[in-house]
Amino acid sequence: MSVSSDEPHTESRLALASMAGTAWIARHPWLTITFCLVTVVIAIHQSFTRLTYRTQRGDLMSADHACQARWRNYLREFGEDDDIVFVIEGKDGARMQAAIDKLADRLRAEPELFDRVLAKDQAFLDQIKAIVATAEKSLDEPTRYSNPWQSFTPQIAGRDDILQQPRYSFSDDGTLAMLPVRPAMSDRQSFTPVARSVDRSRAIIRETSGEFPDLSFGLTGLPVLENDEMAGTDRDSMRAAWLALAGVALLYLVVYRGLRYPLLTVGTLLVGTVWALGLTALTIGHLNILSSAFAVMLIGMGDYGVLWVARFD
Repeated sequence: MSVSSDEPHTESRLALASMAGTAWIARHPWLTITFCLVTVVIAIHQSFTRLTYRTQRGDLMSADHACQARWRNYLREFGEDDDIVFVIEGKDGARMQAAIDKLADRLRAEPELFDRVLAKDQAFLDQIKAIVATAEKSLDEPTRYSNPWQSFTPQIAGRDDILQQPRYSFSDDGTLAMLPVRPAMSDRQSFTPVARSVDRSRAIIRETSGEFPDLSFGLTGLPVLENDEMAGTDRDSMRAAWLALAGVALLYLVVYRGLRYPLLTVGTLLVGTVWALGLTALTIGHLNILSSAFAVMLIGMGDYGVLWVARFD
């Protein structure tokens, strides 16, 4: 007794359809090439006009996740507030204060890149800490309340009107001075939205360090770290894509010892990559930090074309 199965019939229909399509393409080569070129142009246009980039790490998680919802609520209430921090190292406090003032003046002169400069604010920050600590104790046990100003005023005995005196952000041992600055976002669609602010910060450090050779200057903060990280990733991804493409082309040149097959395979590979970008723009509409590197993976798998070339040969 034989058992009927639809699988052979399915394979036969697929094989017939493939042969029919291939035969039609072989009979109309120029129409096929024209179709490829037109769709490539459309895909490139769609990629440049509709494909966006989601550059935040939070975009790697589902927007419906509970922690994402809490984070969005937090941002709505308090905003996204990460600062570039200028760090000055030295032993002369007066010179360090003068350097902070010089940096602050140059930063305030460029509000399009830096929308907040906190040069003299340590006194207020210290007092906020004391107030918060007192409030926490009072909530736990009301009888433990104490005046938060008393913990602060003994440090400035002999001074008149503490609120009128400029205070700077120094480390406890006085060897480090900090200047927090909020960068202005230049392009939220970019992988490095604060690149202009970071680059200008480093230029300002170079300008100022020449006037204070006895001090050491540095730059840190989450915007700086993320900018350098993403700039390196973007640069390395582009470099990897070109190296992968060159490697695939060189492989075909060495194996086939001619230009026709390498050009056919690499050209088809590029067309397929552009089609993938265009399809992504039409369907999903965006890339994130991880999927932006998929072009490198597609090019790296370009040796798959050897199957078609060998079959044709």
